Amino acid sequence: MYFLSKYADNGNSATSSISTGAEGYTTLTTTATDDLGNSKTVYLRASKTTSSAGIDGTKVAMNDTTASNGTNTSLIVWIDPIDNTFESERIYSFKDNLTLLAMNEGTMIGQIILKLSPIKVPLTLTMNNPNSAYTLSYPIIENSSTYFVAQNASQGATSGIWSYASPTGLLSVKVKDESGASFTMKLRAKRDGYWSAGTSGYYTDMNSGGIWGGYDGNALIVWYNSADNPTLLAGHRYTSSEMLAIDAKLWHQNHKLRDTLYVSVDFSL
Repeated sequence: MYFLSKYADNGNSATSSISTGAEGYTTLTTTATDDLGNSKTVYLRASKTTSSAGIDGTKVAMNDTTASNGTNTSLIVWIDPIDNTFESERIYSFKDNLTLLAMNEGTMIGQIILKLSPIKVPLTLTMNNPNSAYTLSYPIIENSSTYFVAQNASQGATSGIWSYASPTGLLSVKVKDESGASFTMKLRAKRDGYWSAGTSGYYTDMNSGGIWGGYDGNALIVWYNSADNPTLLAGHRYTSSEMLAIDAKLWHQNHKLRDTLYVSVDFSL
């Protein structure tokens, strides 16, 4: 089984099948309107996977006719921030549905209507200068300090601590250079533990909820340091191949999620 776009509008090219067996995805496009009335093209990725356990199998382009071992075929559609430039804290709504055709050996066996829910874009940060530190302030809310953790353990600390120590933590993000070669970039991060109208000098690990005598705002500070990245060479441009997702959480409100920051990198050394 494989899947095709019913219509070739909006640049959707998957109206015919391919047969490669290579891991990958099909790019679909549609149009969204933000809460200010601006129209925008949105790119989606679509893969199919075939295995005895459904979505456990290797993901190939949705229109790839290649059969793999197993009995269940699944269609997976997602929006990757890497493919789209969304404005922070905007809401994007979709007017039209996407129609896909389920195919089996050249015969249509059904239609799939993809109804896209509105997207509320979280806070985003693009680091475009390796010589700058980026500070994001979080004013005091709900009588709680704010601390910061990575969503993925491969990218950084994922649980909060109560500490007044001030070492600088490291975050990891996958990047690629102009040739497409992949690297892991290290970023430094710390938390300003007593932020109000400017830097306080009370720094902790980014994932610490510690406070000094009373509640105040906090800030996350992220920057690049060449000493952490000996494999990244001067004269090359590095861009993110994945987003670094950092959750801001409220320590004194049962670690409730306050917001999510998505960090990407795009700079030359």
